[in-house]
Amino acid sequence: MKKIIKFFLFGIFVLTIATIVLIFYAKENIKNLDYDEYLKNGQYTLIAKDQYNLVFNLEDFFIDDKVESLKDLEDLSDYILIVKVSQNPTFIGRGILNNCTIKKVLKGNNVEEGMSIPIYDLIAEWGNDSVLYLDGSTPLEVGNEYLVFLKNATNATVKNAFVYSSIKYGHFNANLNANDVLTGYDYTPLKILEASKYNYIFANEIFTGETSEEVLQENMDIQIKKYNKISADVYEKYFNSNS
Repeated sequence: MKKIIKFFLFGIFVLTIATIVLIFYAKENIKNLDYDEYLKNGQYTLIAKDQYNLVFNLEDFFIDDKVESLKDLEDLSDYILIVKVSQNPTFIGRGILNNCTIKKVLKGNNVEEGMSIPIYDLIAEWGNDSVLYLDGSTPLEVGNEYLVFLKNATNATVKNAFVYSSIKYGHFNANLNANDVLTGYDYTPLKILEASKYNYIFANEIFTGETSEEVLQENMDIQIKKYNKISADVYEKYFNSNS
């Protein structure tokens, strides 16, 4: 039985790698990308934490495992900004960069209001009709304002680019509510535009037989409860406060 489970998990891993390769080769053949068409018809999928840590060695890159409160999120992020997505993103190499204008600086050096900055989407790969996001991160919508928690991007193809400090708590849409998340996602592809309507997407954990479905659900409930608390604190402090 354990051999079957290991074979099943290995098959999932191979399928993920194959998806990344296929997306890469599809991307190489892109000449012109109609972004509106891409949003409406392109497919959003995600790669789970254990898989992308294995593939991309990002175990210690994000602060998610250290965040237990809004204060932790604030303290561990180098920048806290309110930005507006000013134009369509730039697709370059394996990355997607959101073109943003800073509306307000809440934390961070060498940035100021009115400055244009590129912010990397948290993706593994993109193609002309699909995109593979890290865990439950979601795309930004052009024209919307977001509260973002950032740090400087390292080894970036674009100078002075930024990346979210956290996957779960990297951005919050000013036009959404604290509880605007998608739960119970079963890895069925979503339209990219649909995924952008959520601050975060919680995917079902894969049942292997080694852990009961009840334990997996309990773990998911704990994660969602924690997220909802921090998200509520974010909206109360940054969007709902009159101060």
